[in-house]
Amino acid sequence: MIAQNIYAQQGVTISGSIHTSNKAVEAASISLMKAKDSSLAKLELSDKEGKFEFNNIKPGNYFIKAEVVGYKKTFLPVFEVKSSNIHLDKIDLTEEQKQLANVNVTATRPLVENKIDKTVVNVDASQTNTGLSALEVLEKSPGVTVDNDGNIKLKGKQGVIIMIDGKPAYLSGQDLANYLRNMPANQLDQIELMTQPSAKYDASGNSGIINFKTKKNKNNGFNGSFTTSAIFAKYFKNTNSFNFNWRHGKINLFGNFGYSAWKGFNDIYINRSFRTSKNEPFNKYYEQHTYGRFSDYPFDFKAGADYFISDKTTLTFTVNGLADNQKFYSNSRSNIYDSMKNFLQYNDAVSNNYTPWTNVGFDFALQKKLKKGAELDLDADYIFYHTNGRDPSQNYLYNPNGTLYVDTSLNAQPNPYLLNANLPAHIDIYSFKADYSLPLKDNFTFEAVIKSSYVKTDNDA
Repeated sequence: MIAQNIYAQQGVTISGSIHTSNKAVEAASISLMKAKDSSLAKLELSDKEGKFEFNNIKPGNYFIKAEVVGYKKTFLPVFEVKSSNIHLDKIDLTEEQKQLANVNVTATRPLVENKIDKTVVNVDASQTNTGLSALEVLEKSPGVTVDNDGNIKLKGKQGVIIMIDGKPAYLSGQDLANYLRNMPANQLDQIELMTQPSAKYDASGNSGIINFKTKKNKNNGFNGSFTTSAIFAKYFKNTNSFNFNWRHGKINLFGNFGYSAWKGFNDIYINRSFRTSKNEPFNKYYEQHTYGRFSDYPFDFKAGADYFISDKTTLTFTVNGLADNQKFYSNSRSNIYDSMKNFLQYNDAVSNNYTPWTNVGFDFALQKKLKKGAELDLDADYIFYHTNGRDPSQNYLYNPNGTLYVDTSLNAQPNPYLLNANLPAHIDIYSFKADYSLPLKDNFTFEAVIKSSYVKTDNDA
């Protein structure tokens, strides 16, 4: 078996500043757009000094779009990103002419809202989010970076807490990335980015909190929507989402259901050179080609009911979950050469990963509005996650003529490396939370929260 580390090239940093009349502009929306199709690659907000920065940008052609209320949209010419960092010329905004003729009032939300305690990304405000996953939308959000292993950073800090409708996802690493990758963006209403969360959130979230708010309608009668998308690439992809609610009197029933079909591939070529020390010439070379195919058919759902006991008291029950069946197959060949580039041997490796995944959560919530604008929220949750992954891997080392390689110095028999991994996991979470908030004078709010949780994890490999 061949073990290896692959170091991906670090992306380029693009920086600049935005001003008007020699004055820095804070909280302007700066969009990095792909030149080939004008799709959004990354979004950032300017700071108090008008500065902005895009990190880990891949090579390609891009242009910048800058916009802020009261000023004309400004576009910078297309530029090419190669391997070195780029600092753009200062962007000067031009004030819009304030001439009124006929006035049309429309209700639209901006893509990004910069509020006093958080930054809000309105998912439906960008048409390019259609057909994407929650993880792909998150990667474009201001201040957020996601690496190849699915680790999420907010303003460069790790340890970010991910929440769904205000409740912790209780997942991390690759499990969290898979969960967000299987959640269609058309089920999301907003993504809230909080670098300084209030007391109502877990104290452990000192690196920040990212809260995904799903769509929920409380209009009277029956309301619903169905969304579908088609992505044409080497393999066809499709996302589907159905949202509904029915309200009559004191009862409101709501739900959303999603089904997606994801297929894709990896085609990787790697050339490696080895030597015993940095002062010695290279004495062994590897040429590796790996081709992998993956498929994913996640189904997620959320259903619940609100009972309005009175104008000030609401009781809510919600059940939500995700069922998924992930498969990944890869076939790799590595040709091995000596210092003179003579063909010595080759290695064949086959991996066939299968990961079925199920999680279901139940929530009881009581919301009570008290005197003087105070509010009391009670939440009781039970969530379980279950997976029974299997990952068989086979490695064979051959001579150039196709016979199995044998180390004659050890008088050994042909010894392929065969690994059959079973990776079951069971997680049960019980939690209770009480949140009290009281508005004070001068835009101050007093908050107090008490929470207790019990988590049972059983991972056997």
